[in-house]
Amino acid sequence: MKICITGGGTGGHLSVAKALIDELSFRNIKVIFIGSTKGQDKLWFENEKKLYKKYVIDAGIDENVMKEEFDVDNEHYME
Repeated sequence: MKICITGGGTGGHLSVAKALIDELSFRNIKVIFIGSTKGQDKLWFENEKKLYKKYVIDAGIDENVMKEEFDVDNEHYME
């Protein structure tokens, strides 16, 4: 099973995301995080080993770019 967590920008939202990541990882559930380059998301999660994949996107991008960014064959994610 895979679960996607999104949100962030502020420490309040990110601390909730971190707690979910810890619990889901403990339950052997693969976690994907999607955050923004505009907040603290990358800083909090770029080195998080419990995440299956991590994506950071520019806030305010148009819908066509968003569709391309989340194509499962597209490898635009932090490693």
